[in-house]
Order: sequence, then structure tokens, then C-alpha cells
Amino acid sequence: MPEVPNDSSIVALILDLKKDAVFGIDGQSIALRSDDFMGVSGLGAGDLHLLMAKGNHSSTLISAFLLYPEPQQAQEPTFVRRYNPQTEEVSAQPLDQLTRDNLMSHLPQMVASPTNPRVLPYDKVVSDDQKRQWKNQTNHIVSSGILPIRNIVSGEKLVPGAYETEDQKLLLSASSQQEQTPTDGKPISYPPIPVVDPSLSIWKTRHAGTKRYLKQLKAADRTSLFMSDDNSSPISNRLFGDVLQKEYEGKWQAILGDLQLSYTLFLYMQCFASLEHWKDLVAMICLVDWKGIKNHSNFYNALLKVLPSQISSIDEGFLEDMEEAGNNFLLPLLKALCQNMIISGVVESEALQQFHGLLMSRFPNSFSPEDQVTRAPTSRTPPSSSSLQVEQILGFHDDMDEDEDDDDDDAPVVVSAEDVQASLARSSSTVPAAASSLGATAAANIPNEIRRGYPLLVAAIMPQEDILMTCARILDDKRDVSLVREAAAYLEEVEQRM
Repeated sequence: MPEVPNDSSIVALILDLKKDAVFGIDGQSIALRSDDFMGVSGLGAGDLHLLMAKGNHSSTLISAFLLYPEPQQAQEPTFVRRYNPQTEEVSAQPLDQLTRDNLMSHLPQMVASPTNPRVLPYDKVVSDDQKRQWKNQTNHIVSSGILPIRNIVSGEKLVPGAYETEDQKLLLSASSQQEQTPTDGKPISYPPIPVVDPSLSIWKTRHAGTKRYLKQLKAADRTSLFMSDDNSSPISNRLFGDVLQKEYEGKWQAILGDLQLSYTLFLYMQCFASLEHWKDLVAMICLVDWKGIKNHSNFYNALLKVLPSQISSIDEGFLEDMEEAGNNFLLPLLKALCQNMIISGVVESEALQQFHGLLMSRFPNSFSPEDQVTRAPTSRTPPSSSSLQVEQILGFHDDMDEDEDDDDDDAPVVVSAEDVQASLARSSSTVPAAASSLGATAAANIPNEIRRGYPLLVAAIMPQEDILMTCARILDDKRDVSLVREAAAYLEEVEQRM
């Protein structure tokens, strides 16, 4: 006879599911063969559980709920929601207390039925192997504190979010002012994650996360980020530290929890926004060099216990063809991660060997035993990329003048006085007097050596702009050859200081 759940366990029920509907718990799904199935009992009260349901196997409308113990709050012993056949979704609203009490009073009979139990024990639905797999995939989500950071409450209905570029976000904001559509559940949203490596082909797609991240920074913070006096720390290391402090409250465990949360919601909810966030997180983590790994050794050692379970279960196509043009960027970054971990000397060698072995077995065309390196690190500067870094990061580069002869780019640039005056005239003709005065005030804060070396660039600074924003605008507009040359030359100098 099936065991009736004790008082410390949780009962999770979804009413009105019909035959052929799909019920899921902790990654295990069952197709219903009758109209009277209601849910599962005996869920551990101290564990994280993902409850899911959809009207039929082919439906793309997935209703999902995370159940987990919240600090200083008593765990609700009964979770009950109702499926709505009209919307083909499970309602986010809980049932009234009287209905729940009535269901609980009949629970022993519903569990004990030998021929057609309406409530199944958790152990009968989820196998021991699936329990271990679920724990490996989610063991940092609750303990890391990422759920409060993402403002996800236990028992709240989750709705797959949309991965929006900045332009799409503006369009949605404008349309939402005209029509407010209530959402039955909480849309999943993530902060923008910067992925800064201009040597990779991702910049041709104008990486949305990096654009949004840099645009939300104050001008002074953005300038400080790109013009740091610490030449030994690359921009990728500084960005990782900045994201760690601002988005994860300085807790590296929260990044691991976010990796697991986004991957889990993508895997079981088919949430594209979660997949994009997971990819951006992995890329940002991989771009940290060996010195950054050494400074965050606890995080990277723990990472080797999180990434393998995700890499082993994800479809290979999600890693091998990540860009619109068919060019890959994530697999080379994983290879660089392995190399930098070896160089750092702070990562457990056995765990790293197992991880590299997993990558070789999953992606034999991209990984081989020869990838292992033991030599000292050397500085790497991608060829012909220095003058393009900031404008590519901000998303304003559009492969300008790619067909021109490269020798001309390296030649000294001589700008005549007439060109200077013509450029200033064109700029002043499009800028009101008040704005010009504000731009002059901003330019007054520029050091004298920059003013002497880049007179056109300084003169083109607009109100509320810093010099990096001005460079991005000039390279995007491409209206003045002299200005473009000065902006590109200045950006090259900025990168040489990184």
C-alpha cells in the first residue's frame, strides 16, 4: 500500500488536468492516461522543486512553479492550482482555504487507491537517478540566494520571458503605454551581461547584452572602466568584477546559482531568454584571464562542479552554432577557459581533466589532448582590432571600410587646417547654441594632451556625452572622414592603455 505523506512533506496538486495532458516534477514528466489525476505527495519540504504542466504533449504553453523553502517563512504544506482549458494554462491564483482543507481530508483515500491513484507519491514518479541529476543541476539555486535577487517567490507562476534587444525594448515600452495586457504569472527577466572580446565574430551581431550593460552605466563609470590605470588587468577581468558586485551582491555563489537557474528554466520551460542569459554568463566567465581566475579561485573550482552537468545534457547545436552567420564563439572560449585554468595553478587538476575530457567527447572537432598548455602566459592583442574595440562593444561598428587597403590604415594621418575648419563648421551648423556651450563645458574637462592630439574629436563632444560616447557616435554616423580617423586613432590609444 502506498505511504501517506507525513506532516513535514509537501503535496502539490493541479486540478482539472485532462487525459493526454503532461504533468512534470523536477525534470520528470508523465503523460496522463485519465481525467482524474491530480498531483504528487511526499515532496521534501527543505528542497527545491519545479512543478510543470501543459494541456498536451505538443502544446508550447508551459505553466511552471518553483517551490522552495523561504527563510523566516513556514513552507505551505499544500500547493494547489487549477488548470484552465480556455487559456490552456494553469492559473497563477491559489485555491481558497476551504477547498484545500477539503482536498487534504480526502488525500489518504486518493493516494491509497491500488488501481487508479489520483495522487502519486514523489518516489514513484521521480527515480533515484533522476533525483541525483536534479540535485546536481540545482544545488546552488536556493543556497546562493539568487531567487531573492531575481525576485522569484516560492509558489509563484513563472512565464517565459522574451529576449529583447534595446530597440525592441523601446518599441514594447511605447506600445505598453497604449495597451496594458495583464500577465498571469511573473515573466522571467535577467540583467544585461557584457561579453567583451572584439577578436570574436559575435561583435558582427552587435551583442545586445553588452550594449545594454554599457548604456546603463554613468559616463564617468564607463570611462573609468575602459581607461583604467591597471594595465595588468584586462577589460574582461574588470567587467567580471563589476558584474559580480553590482548584479550579484559580491557573492560568487550567486553567479553559480544564476547559471543553474537560467539553464534549468531553459531546459524544462523552453525559455529563450534563459538560454541567452546562460550563454552570456558562460562567455563572460570564460573571458577572465589566468590572473582573474587566480583571484577568484573558489568560484572557478566550484564552477567545475556546475558546468559539466550542463554541458553533458545540452544539445550540441546550442554550443556549436551560436551566431547568425554560423560562426562559433562559445567553444573557443571554453577552450581558452581550460588553458587559463591550467596556467593559474589554483584549479583542482583532476576536476579540470574530467571537464576537458567531457568537452573532447562532446565536441571532438573542437577539442583535443593538444589543447593542454603548461607554458607561461603571453599578452595577446587581436590583430587589427584595437581601433574597433569600443565602437564594436557599443554596437555601432558596421564593418566600415573593410575592403580598403590595410596599409593605408597604418600610415600617418595629416589633417589640413581647412579640413579642421570645415569639420567644425559642419558640426556647429547642426548643433544649437545652447547645446554647443554645454558641449564646450564638457570638452573643458578633457586633459590638454588629448585636446592637442585630437582637436576635432574634442570639438565634436555633445552635451551629456563623454569622449567614448562621442567616438561611438562619430563611427556610427560616418559623416566626416577626418572625425572618423581621429575617433579611431583615439580608441586605439585607449586600448593600448588597457
